Amino acid sequence: MEKISLVILAAGKGTRFLPLTITTPKPMLRVAGKPALQHQIDAATPYINEVVIVVGYLQEKIKEFFGESYNGIPIKYVNQEEALGSGDALRCAQGVVTSEKFFLIYGDDIYHPALFEKVFEKEFAAIGMKVKRWQSYGIFQIKESGHLDKIVEKPSEFVGDLANIGVFKVRQSIFNYFDRITKSERGELELTDIISLYANDAPMEIVQVEAGWLPLGYPWHLLDATEEILRTSNSENKGTVESGATLNGNISIGEGTVVKAGSYIEGNFFIGKNCVIGPNCYLKGYGAIGDSTEIGVGVEICRSIIGSTVDIKHLAFIGDSILGNNINIAAGTVIANLKLSNTSVKMSINQSTNVKFMINDQLVDSGRRKLGAIIGDGVKTGINTSIYPGRKLWNDVWTLPSEVVDMDKK
Repeated sequence: MEKISLVILAAGKGTRFLPLTITTPKPMLRVAGKPALQHQIDAATPYINEVVIVVGYLQEKIKEFFGESYNGIPIKYVNQEEALGSGDALRCAQGVVTSEKFFLIYGDDIYHPALFEKVFEKEFAAIGMKVKRWQSYGIFQIKESGHLDKIVEKPSEFVGDLANIGVFKVRQSIFNYFDRITKSERGELELTDIISLYANDAPMEIVQVEAGWLPLGYPWHLLDATEEILRTSNSENKGTVESGATLNGNISIGEGTVVKAGSYIEGNFFIGKNCVIGPNCYLKGYGAIGDSTEIGVGVEICRSIIGSTVDIKHLAFIGDSILGNNINIAAGTVIANLKLSNTSVKMSINQSTNVKFMINDQLVDSGRRKLGAIIGDGVKTGINTSIYPGRKLWNDVWTLPSEVVDMDKK
């Protein structure tokens, strides 16, 4: 089997994921204990002989994690100096990719290994999946021959519901099409325009799948992806579980971690290295906890992602939330995850680090009945802090004792 290159477009800022992406590039946000980018490379590993990553924003974080090789596979980095769009990001890889044919993927979604297997044997191919909210995706238009005609980005009228998920197999000649595209309505050079032109000259087969794609378009998708991955993961205990602790589910425990007596974990959880869990805490549903984090007495955590070096030592509730790193959650802190109206939770999607208190933000319906808070690095809550559903606390924010956080706080 002749292996090929994998090109990953990972230069974007991930503004929808602020404040998480102030300190971490979106492709390095962790899902089930691993960066999304690592999930991608792992999935493609059987079929590739090199990885070319187009980097930009906070690129040093990506380079520091992967280095010059990963599991024996060489990694090359190409810098996209200006954020001119995904089409320009592909152009940056020209002259760096060594194989004639190569995989081309977006850097911030997660793909199952089976998807790479499906397109590896194809000459040229793109993968599509049926979606309900077709207005939010690039939609494939298909010729009578079954090959790709073009990709319509976020159509306002129904033109189909087979979405482009961002996995392609192409060849070097695709670089010749960059000079034929112009900026889109949003002022960017789009990869989908290059693909559409390329497909008219090189018949591109559409491979339709029903599973295997975990899109990360909004912060709460990190929760969805974590749940899905942990659902099929295997238990692995490299730490210490004291007598009197109860573990029931697919639970991975890192080296140096201690699960103390009285801890009750039911569901699928990833727990990192050198953590202290308990005594007498309750973890349920699913979740991922980073390294050197403490979860203590009377703490309940459900369906959440907790970063590294986080202290939640006593009497707190964290539900359906995402917490960054170096955070202190004081006693009595409660993150509400359910509206009294029992309707889906909306969240502000900040477009700039200069935006404050949801002014000029886009309010997006998560479609989730339960959604807690997004908490950035360095946050400290005062005792008995109460946080409304769907709120964001930006990096290094403090709350006062008994403060009620009913709006995003920056």
